Amino acid sequence: MKTYLVLFLILSTFVMSAFMHQTSTPKKDSNTFVVVELFTSEGCSSCPAADKLLSKLVKQAENSGEQIYPLAFHVDYWNYLGWKDPFSQKEFSVRQRKYAKALQSKVYTPQMVFNGKAETVGSNTSKVKTKMEEAAKRITSYTIEVDPVLDKSESEITVAFKVSGDTEGKVINLALVEKMLKVEVSRGENGGKTLEHDNVVRAFKTLPLSDGDEHKETLALPSGISLENASVVAYIQDMESLEILAAVQEVL
Repeated sequence: MKTYLVLFLILSTFVMSAFMHQTSTPKKDSNTFVVVELFTSEGCSSCPAADKLLSKLVKQAENSGEQIYPLAFHVDYWNYLGWKDPFSQKEFSVRQRKYAKALQSKVYTPQMVFNGKAETVGSNTSKVKTKMEEAAKRITSYTIEVDPVLDKSESEITVAFKVSGDTEGKVINLALVEKMLKVEVSRGENGGKTLEHDNVVRAFKTLPLSDGDEHKETLALPSGISLENASVVAYIQDMESLEILAAVQEVL
C-alpha cells in the first residue's frame, strides 16, 4: 500500500510540475509577442523580488526563443529616501503615470505592464504568468527591422529602423537595455544589499512613425555601459491607447 502511495505522489508531483511550466507565451518567428515593462527602484524594499522575476523572463526568452521582451524602467520617486537609484530617470516616472491614467491603476512599485494593456504587481509570479499568457494572444500585423550600429566615437549608437503597417497615430520606442548589472546599495530600504538587474533601460526615445522609408536615430551611450551585455529593443505603440503593437530586439 505504501509503495502505491509513494508512486502516486511522485506521479502527481510530475504532472503538477509539467502544468506549472506549461505556458502559452509566443514562440520565435510567431506573430505574437509580449513586452513586459517593469517599473522598479533600488530604493524600494519590495522591488528586488520583481527584479529577479524579470531576470527569469530574460533568461527564458534567451533559452527558449520565445518573443518576450522584458524591460526594467527605474523610476526616480523613491530617491528621496536616502538612496539615489543610479539607473532612475524622471521620464520613466512620467511614463508610468501615463500608464496609470490609461489603465486606471495606481502608481506603485514594483509594477509590471504587459503590451501596454494590463498591469499587476511585478513580484506576483502567478499573476504575471496569467497576464503574459493573455498578452500573448495579441496577433501583430506589423514588422520591424532594426539595425543598431556603434558610432566610431563609441559615445553613441545609430539605430536604423524600418516599419511596415498602419503608422497613423503610432510611435516607435527605442530602448537601449543592459543586463548583468550589480549594485551595492549602502542606504535606503535596501541598504546593505547587493542588487542584480537585467535589461535595465539605460537610454530611451519615443519617435513618431511613418511607413516605408528607413529611419535613423541616435542614442547616447551612458557612462560605464558594457556593450557586451547591451541590446536595443524597438516596439511600436498606439499614442492614445498605449497598446503595444509589435516588438523586436537586436544585440549590439
